[in-house]
Amino acid sequence: MADDKFELYVGKSSKLENTMLDIEGQAKIDGFVSGELKTKLLHIGESGKVVGKVDAELIVVDGILESADKEITSSVKISVNATGKIEGNISYNSLECVEGAIIQGNLSVSKSKSLKVKN
Repeated sequence: MADDKFELYVGKSSKLENTMLDIEGQAKIDGFVSGELKTKLLHIGESGKVVGKVDAELIVVDGILESADKEITSSVKISVNATGKIEGNISYNSLECVEGAIIQGNLSVSKSKSLKVKN
């Protein structure tokens, strides 16, 4: 992912609070974001924390993701890596959890988009 281009990057010492973000492409969070975030790819780095409503096709969690009475929704896949923690109301199509990851809350399989695979 290091070579990916992100439309939004929040650095380690940056905070975006009570935001409403609608991003067409990819977002990388190494700092703190609270509010609502909609994007295609959300990558939360090890030092990153996102609190609030999240709607993304693909979510990669190396840091912390909390729904805070809102909902975390992924239409494709959520990957929670060894340093990652996800907490809250979580709706997903596919969920990947690596040993060491923490998942707490209400889990439900999304009925929105189905994945189409071409061979």
